[in-house]
Amino acid sequence: MTTCPQCHAAERINKEYKLTTSAVKSYYDSFHGLSYQGGDTFSANCASCHGVHDIRPSSDPKSMIHKDNLQKTCGSCHPGASENFSQGKMHVLSSITGDEIGDKIVGWVKIIYIILIVMVIGGLTFFNFTDWLRKTVDRAH
Repeated sequence: MTTCPQCHAAERINKEYKLTTSAVKSYYDSFHGLSYQGGDTFSANCASCHGVHDIRPSSDPKSMIHKDNLQKTCGSCHPGASENFSQGKMHVLSSITGDEIGDKIVGWVKIIYIILIVMVIGGLTFFNFTDWLRKTVDRAH
């Protein structure tokens, strides 16, 4: 994971060649990226899907990530992966202001999820504090 991101996450290079840095960020935010950052050395990295020396654009029929080859590419790590399995979007950035509806949905789900986590943990903390306080006051009387 040091080879590909050196260029694909570099602002200067991406600006010069009119590329986007979102692929690296979205990888690190994905299950595979989080798993890799957590120490899983068997998790998919850039080369797992894009190849090593024969990297081609997704529009090229010989590309590992061409729509006709995705099932085979995904199936190399996920045996039995169906055609539907490989139809999911891989590089999704969660943004409520994203260009695509899927990005917006993921962004809103993320926001709602964070709000729910804060409310549940906050509510449990408040409940435990008030319960402790009531028991402390009852013991004092």
